[in-house]
Amino acid sequence: MSKLRLVAHVGPLRGEPGTRHTMGTLGGAGRLMPPAEVVLMEVLDDGPALLYRFTRDGIFAGDTWHECRENAEDQLKFEVGDAVGAWTAVPLDVEDAQAYAVIWAQRTHPER
Repeated sequence: MSKLRLVAHVGPLRGEPGTRHTMGTLGGAGRLMPPAEVVLMEVLDDGPALLYRFTRDGIFAGDTWHECRENAEDQLKFEVGDAVGAWTAVPLDVEDAQAYAVIWAQRTHPER
């Protein structure tokens, strides 16, 4: 199964995010995850899309599953509004798309 992989910058936010991601057990309060600064989207051939969020330092900031690319984009828009940048394709020869996303963010926006 192949997949389309895209990356985009996030931030700076204007106001509070639409939601914040937590890590923890079901029913527990969980630990608040850091705000995302880069996002990786993987869209599978059969339709589902996954969003992986990271800080520019590579700290995991949450992931979500969506029925399709459009739903994933809508979720991200809900979370960060117009703070999400343009989507850029991950080169096909890249094996570790998550590591690529972090390095890409550092190279394309070194001032942050």
